Amino acid sequence: MIETPKYSSGRWTVPANDMVVVHRQANFLTCLEASARFRIAFDDGPETDFQKGLTFRPGQNFSTVRIVNNSGADMTVELGFGSGQVDDNRLVLQGDVAVKAISPDALTTQAPAAVPAGQAVELAGANTARAEIMVKNLSLSETIWIQGAATVAAHGLPLDGKEGVVLTVKGAVYAYNPAGVAVSVAVMETEALA
Repeated sequence: MIETPKYSSGRWTVPANDMVVVHRQANFLTCLEASARFRIAFDDGPETDFQKGLTFRPGQNFSTVRIVNNSGADMTVELGFGSGQVDDNRLVLQGDVAVKAISPDALTTQAPAAVPAGQAVELAGANTARAEIMVKNLSLSETIWIQGAATVAAHGLPLDGKEGVVLTVKGAVYAYNPAGVAVSVAVMETEALA
């Protein structure tokens, strides 16, 4: 015979330094929400720590749960009671979640930029759709500087001959060439299109 799963949930406010007794026939208990950590006990068993996101399967059916609040402030809990195999695959995240695009939508290339001796040149203008910009010094021996402004001075990141860099910036990108000869720089951007 197939066991029919059963599930119900409820919300309770537990006063400070007090407890609430809930009568439910179940074989597992899950905490969906809780304003603070608390303790629980199944039937006449001992208390144990409990908090949001945990599920307890005591190994046998139970009919009463004591929700114990040992703190000096009232708290609220939302609990789910069930029998059978009921799984919750919902994902709930709190706070900021940092994400990064896995695959940009477009690739923009251009002919190598010539950076004259002793000058700074804009390699790419500001681009709010830019995911990354790749810059490579095509010189065999000369060093260039990758910068965020058209400063004619060695500021930023030096790239020796044949070195490259990948940047995740939206602003303009410049190259300064302190050498006595012109240097070519390859530039490629990836963009996330709206």
